[in-house]
Order: sequence, then C-alpha cells, then structure tokens
Amino acid sequence: MRRNPQLSLKNAESLEKYRAQITEEYIRSWFKDSESFSMEIHATDILDDPSRVLNADESGFNLCPKSGKVLDLKGKDLNIVKPGNAKENLTALITFTADGRLCPPLIIFPYIKPPRAVVDSMPSEWILGKTDSGWMKSDVFYEYVANSLDQWLKKRRNSETSFVSG
Repeated sequence: MRRNPQLSLKNAESLEKYRAQITEEYIRSWFKDSESFSMEIHATDILDDPSRVLNADESGFNLCPKSGKVLDLKGKDLNIVKPGNAKENLTALITFTADGRLCPPLIIFPYIKPPRAVVDSMPSEWILGKTDSGWMKSDVFYEYVANSLDQWLKKRRNSETSFVSG
C-alpha cells in the first residue's frame, strides 16, 4: 500500500443480485410504465402533486449483533453467550412525501404480543407492527399502507382543504 498510495483497502458492501441488475434504463422504464398506468386509470394528477408522491425505505436493526474482534490468548476458544435469537430484528419503515413531510413511521417488533412497556414507550403517532422475527412481511406492510398511512393521508388532506377554504 505504501508503494501504491492510490490504492486503499476497503470492505465490499454486499449487494443482492436483483439490486445489482438495476440500471438507468430499468428505472426510466419503470417511470414510463408508472406514467402509462396512471394515464390508464385517469390519475395523472397524482404525479403533479408532490404531497401525493411517497417514498419509503426500511432499515433492520439486529437485536443480537455480531461480536467484534477481541484480543485473547492463542490456542484458547472464546465464546460470547448472547441473549435472544440471532435472527431477531427490529425494522423501521420511514416514509416521506415528495413535498418533504414525514409520515408516521412503522416500527416492527419481534413479538406477536409486545410487552406493555414497549407499546407505552412509543410516540402516539408511530405505528406498531408485529411479526415473529421483527422482519418486514407483506401483510404488515399492507396493513400499514391500507389502514394507518391511508388514514394519515386522508386526515392531512382534509385539514389542508378546510384550512384553504376556511
């Protein structure tokens, strides 16, 4: 490395195969298809209103993270006993509108019946999701969009309409 200062040692980020196949052409095609679909259902006005365009992303937080390196004597095995399941996760889905508003986040806990202390500690506007592992599942996402997010959008739209007309 000293002889070649233009080089550096890096950790490669894991990328799933399906994500590696995304190209600019694919993204442009997706937007074209979305525009065609909105024309078919006579909903092109959605694309002209940034409050009706949303983007969401989820992040998972492992509740039993991997151990880092430790210094120990040679020839000796070292184990760390961790409480809980190594695959347990907490997932946060954060959604924004294109005009910059934060929608209520969905927090998915690894409980079918979360402890009362967990439920009571959440801000009232946050949405509680539950799966056995804490990972996002399609039914939890559907419930969030169809019930919680939809209600939030309707309430916001009604309050803005009454504010403008009042």
